[in-house]
Amino acid sequence: MHLAVKRFLNNFFVFMVQIRLIILVLLLFISPFFVSAKKPAHTYNRIGIDTGSASGKYEGTSKSDPLSGSLSGAHYIWRTEGGFTYGFVYHQIDVKGSVTANSTETTHLYKQETYSVTLGIEMEGTNLLSILTFNPQYIYSFHGKGSYQYEKKGAENRTSDLIENGVALSGFELPIYLDFQNFYIGGKYSSFSNSGPKQIVYDSGGPDKIKITNGVTFLIGWNFGEKKRSRRR
Repeated sequence: MHLAVKRFLNNFFVFMVQIRLIILVLLLFISPFFVSAKKPAHTYNRIGIDTGSASGKYEGTSKSDPLSGSLSGAHYIWRTEGGFTYGFVYHQIDVKGSVTANSTETTHLYKQETYSVTLGIEMEGTNLLSILTFNPQYIYSFHGKGSYQYEKKGAENRTSDLIENGVALSGFELPIYLDFQNFYIGGKYSSFSNSGPKQIVYDSGGPDKIKITNGVTFLIGWNFGEKKRSRRR
């Protein structure tokens, strides 16, 4: 019974990841038809915070256990007159997941925080989407640390030592927000292609991995610096 439930959860997790990737690809494909680069304006800065959820997986030699939890962070973005954006992003991720085998429940507990640089372009919607601003961007971490621990309950009861080491994070993010004169509010979808710890030995003692695959967050922030020109006449 537990094996059937585990297989169902693993298949459902893989299905949801595939759906999210399909949606992301479709958004990237159709976005040129609904958005356009913002007209030249004064340079300005954005600073804001994010909060939401993250998903990932624990990959062993013969298993893949889903992980889920919270994602929070902060960002500083500088926008040029040509619409390009540069900046720094901070991510704090806290995920966990449980799986039962041989009458023992194993819970994976993983946390990481990373500091990344970002490069993107700011675009505004057209027609019905003209109230929205899109800022697709690529992120790449230059510093990060993570910690992993597991707990076993049932036929076997124990808690592992806390393992800490360096981590990396990279991928694409798509912030979409309502952009007002002095502040902005919206949401962000993140798809991470490289994530997780480096050189950490897990429960099996083998080449297991933890990967953070995606995140969805609510964001709010403030515009400052040179005052923006109005986008609408």
